[in-house]
Amino acid sequence: MKVAQGCVAVAALMLFAGASGAQELLTNGGLDSPGAGLVIDDWTIDYFKTFTGPSTDGVTLEPWADRLGDAGEFGAFFKAFQGNNTTGDLANVSITQDVAATAGVAYTLSGWARGEDNYSGLIPSTATETLLAIDFDDDGDATNGVLSTVVTDLVAAGLNNDWLQYDVSGVAPAGTTVARARVSMLNAYNNPDGGGQAFIVDDLSLTGVPEPAALGLLALGIVAGLSGRRRAA
Repeated sequence: MKVAQGCVAVAALMLFAGASGAQELLTNGGLDSPGAGLVIDDWTIDYFKTFTGPSTDGVTLEPWADRLGDAGEFGAFFKAFQGNNTTGDLANVSITQDVAATAGVAYTLSGWARGEDNYSGLIPSTATETLLAIDFDDDGDATNGVLSTVVTDLVAAGLNNDWLQYDVSGVAPAGTTVARARVSMLNAYNNPDGGGQAFIVDDLSLTGVPEPAALGLLALGIVAGLSGRRRAA
């Protein structure tokens, strides 16, 4: 059994080494393509208002929204001011990207964000929610519910007028085939005080690492397989 245990040790080390070098799963996570405008390549934009329904221009790519101010690069400009708190016609905007996912893998979504001083999400007792989330799903349809969601409330996590990096992590439950990276601005509205009212996001990243428990089960499977071969021999 010593040979089998040695093989398992090597296999486990290889698995953990692979996990530590987790690959980027998002395409256009930097939000730089195709450039200024209504479209964000490889991302789905979902924008609607409480009363008036589906709309456009809730979020755009803008050069001034790039976190580092690099020439030719962009960030996402969420337009809270298009909602109206007086009438209750609030703005709801999400950008999402689906990637293939596996149950038992721990996924982490990170990104940089800031809210301008008069962003409705920063008003005390506001209805506005500002979220970084991963939705785990068993299909690619975001309209029929999800298996589970992990979420970080960015305001509770310290959102302010400075660029800060935030993250959210969760393990994909049984049945998961899709991990949906999501940034949401919900129930947003114009601030009567005027001034800068935007919510801004840039440089998103999604990675997945097998949970230690899953790696352990795989190692046990290797043990069982090698042990069986030895007995057969």
